[in-house]
Amino acid sequence: MAFNLFNGATEPTTGLIKAGSLTSRAYVTFLAGNGDYVKGVVGLAKGLRKVKSAYPLVVAILPDVPEEHRRILVSQGCIVREIEPVYPPENQTQFAMAYYVINYSKLRIWEFVEYSKMIYLDGDIQVFQNIDHLFDMPNGYFYAVMDCFCEKTWSHTKQYEIGYCQQCPKRVQWPAELGPKPPLYFNAGMFVYEPSLSTYDDLLQALKVTTPTSFAEQDFLNMFFRDIYKPIPWMYNLIGAMLWRHPENIELHKVKVVHYCAAGSKPWRYTGKEENMDREDIKMLVKMWWDIYDDETLDYNFAAVQTQSDQLKLMAALKKFGRFITNPTAATKMAFDLSNGATEPITGVIRAGSLTSRAYVTFLAGNGEYVKGVVGLAKGLRKVKSAYPLVVATLPDVPEEHCRILVSQGCIVREFEKVYPPENQTQFAKPYYVINYSKLRIWEFVEYSKMIYLDGDIQVFQNIDHLFDMPNGYFYAVMDCFCEKTWSHSKQYEIGYCQQCPKRVQWPAELGPKPPLYFNAGMFVYEPSLSTYDDLLQALKVTPPTSFAEQDFLNMFFRDIYKPIPWIYNLLVTMLWRHPENIELHKVKVIHYCASASKPWRYTGKGENVEREDIRMLMAFNLFNGATEPTTGLIKAGSLTSRAYVTFLAGNGDYVKGVVGLAKGLRKVKSAYPLVVAILPDVPEEHRRILVSQGCIVREIEPVYPPENQTQFAMAYYVINYSKLRIWEFVEYSKMIYLDGDIQVFQNIDHLFDMPNGYFYAVMDCFCEKTWSHTKQYEIGYCQQCPKRVQWPAELGPKPPLYFNAGMFVYEPSLSTYDDLLQALKVTTPTSFAEQDFLNMFFRDIYKPIPWMYNLIGAMLWRHPENIELHKVKVVHYCAAGSKPWRYTGKEENMDREDIKMLVKMWWDIYDDETLDYNFAAVQTQSDQAKLMAALKKFGRFITNPTAA
Repeated sequence: MAFNLFNGATEPTTGLIKAGSLTSRAYVTFLAGNGDYVKGVVGLAKGLRKVKSAYPLVVAILPDVPEEHRRILVSQGCIVREIEPVYPPENQTQFAMAYYVINYSKLRIWEFVEYSKMIYLDGDIQVFQNIDHLFDMPNGYFYAVMDCFCEKTWSHTKQYEIGYCQQCPKRVQWPAELGPKPPLYFNAGMFVYEPSLSTYDDLLQALKVTTPTSFAEQDFLNMFFRDIYKPIPWMYNLIGAMLWRHPENIELHKVKVVHYCAAGSKPWRYTGKEENMDREDIKMLVKMWWDIYDDETLDYNFAAVQTQSDQLKLMAALKKFGRFITNPTAATKMAFDLSNGATEPITGVIRAGSLTSRAYVTFLAGNGEYVKGVVGLAKGLRKVKSAYPLVVATLPDVPEEHCRILVSQGCIVREFEKVYPPENQTQFAKPYYVINYSKLRIWEFVEYSKMIYLDGDIQVFQNIDHLFDMPNGYFYAVMDCFCEKTWSHSKQYEIGYCQQCPKRVQWPAELGPKPPLYFNAGMFVYEPSLSTYDDLLQALKVTPPTSFAEQDFLNMFFRDIYKPIPWIYNLLVTMLWRHPENIELHKVKVIHYCASASKPWRYTGKGENVEREDIRMLMAFNLFNGATEPTTGLIKAGSLTSRAYVTFLAGNGDYVKGVVGLAKGLRKVKSAYPLVVAILPDVPEEHRRILVSQGCIVREIEPVYPPENQTQFAMAYYVINYSKLRIWEFVEYSKMIYLDGDIQVFQNIDHLFDMPNGYFYAVMDCFCEKTWSHTKQYEIGYCQQCPKRVQWPAELGPKPPLYFNAGMFVYEPSLSTYDDLLQALKVTTPTSFAEQDFLNMFFRDIYKPIPWMYNLIGAMLWRHPENIELHKVKVVHYCAAGSKPWRYTGKEENMDREDIKMLVKMWWDIYDDETLDYNFAAVQTQSDQAKLMAALKKFGRFITNPTAA
């Protein structure tokens, strides 16, 4: 390999976590010091790319890793995370190798809770076959490969002494007189685990009381995870010694992961002179490592279309298809921008898309013009502002130029091999149906937790993202219609029975039970699963022949869990003339152009029924020739994560400054998640531009108004705050943290996303200010912040339930919860604190208090100073009268306090820090820049750096 990789790269090392953490799964490795182990990590990164892994590689580095090594890792697409060392206690210093002491720092990877599951790989490991499927193993266990005790490094153990090894337990039995057989013991160079702050804390506590052992953190992890350890086969971590100690167990062609841990086997230090290193199998494995390391085509490429030549080739392909893209800028944008303006090459496109756990998926085969249908579908999903990517599962016969076209439309292209039916599955209504069995492969896409399949002749006219939020465990699809001649082979067609209008012709009793409901497989909602895929293949082998190929097969397979959804989610155009009484076209969300001659890109208007006015109207929905990008496109990038912060903004006032400050604060503390700003329609365009320039995801929402009995509030403007309820509709995110616009974050709080689901988390409020004078608590001097100072009188009945401040809370978006909120709002009696009182009432049963430092209300400083340690504060809420930093004068009551002055200064320090401005490529033209700068200047202390703007 060209060693110019190690001569420094031009990419910055900052901000990297933001891109990578948008996925809930990742590989992770560990690097310390300034030695040559960085070569191993580079090799590992390239190996994961070679096997087309869908997940990023996170490199946990200690502070002593030099800058040039960090640059090298960044140049290879790694996510670099600096961690502090973890040292063992004094009784943990006798190790087989002195340098093992540093390995305890690996425990820090349990802190990476922005990922739900990770696979750890040592830097001297190489991956030769894709192992992404390991992420799909059941949660709650620790997976790793058993170690071998046959080398001299184990001479201190009883196993080595008596010749017993768990890799061949029958060769030498464990003597009964020694007591129970030792528990299974794994090699900690590779393991599958779930990050968790509570587990990390438990690890540190256990470390303090652990007796000394030779293999440092490996022995410790074995002790800690003993009860939940599950062995996986040797091929996931082939330890070199297995080749000469247990050759009977090894079939090298099956190996997926090789661990170059034997003395002398590190490829970048290999000489062949150490013991066993002259073996042919070792030489071969070392050569395999170097073949990957030296392959420059595997180097990470941040730009998909780099040269003018590449651009010309792409444009030639686009022009060949006539009505594709006419905008060269859009044509050369080969993949969606991630966090630092970097795009992916065609071969790495899966990398970007798989950052979400949900996606749409379609299927494409051959070199025909069906690619136009897929392009139209991609543009349709963008037009309705879907938050999720479109994956295109392609067969190998799809030409490269078509793949480029799909990539230029932001699609994630996934090539897979065909699935052929058995010989008894070859008589179909249409001969080309045989290829449709390959659609079964989409159950292998387990990097996604849920997907919506759409045929390439489908178009989406209204956003259907909410379908992802339906309960798991079912197969959702629209019922088919049996009234067309293509169903002439069926009993339903013969007697005129159709499930779309079961009362028109009843199913005759003499024919036995009514047929089960039957769906059209052009659109369905499903959950990818390797076990389901295996079951599908097994069932396919024994399925009798049917006319509609994979559609009949899927109906048979999913019969017991099929749940019908309304026709509006897959309008078969035949329904227009067969069941017009059922159709209200203004309600349609998804149209399936499956009727003969109805494909828009082939439409002539000459076939049967296709001259109808409603068909002509459907052809006129010209998405295919429309804009390739939505106006801002911002939601698409940001929503690739299933977690986000969210705030709310209304009107044209100066509160936008608070939101800008919040965005910069989250960047300063290196949060891994985006900030969504839910705005009302009255937020002016210039304010929206400012938010976009700060990297915010702008989501316009409609107001929610309280009923007439909800109009008496402590502050008149509280009425608008009911619109905050709309954030429960943001179901593209599995969990969100809401922060008011007058809040600032001073320490990273991403770990709050990792708290158990099913609860509503917030900080308790204080009742000691005059704004609470209407309450019994204020009247008697009782406050939940110091319940012992003034006891709640028994004669007043039970103590009031805990009450939170709704300026900051952790919640789970849900359409059903949103509906329940609206229903409850209709019957709620009037209260002074509007939506805050309402949310307290609604979530009373699942509310869990979190400490004050996650939402420090200003009044706490003078009402409960005994509770406050300012150095511990993470989140400050500038809600006290006169404390808003951008309006601060110091003249209001309590505003001349030194602690208030300090907190206001801390806010301005962040707000004025130009290095925290988001550098966003969305502001492309000089005209756009001028408009933005005019908006920024109007607000005085925004951005003064044109480049940053």
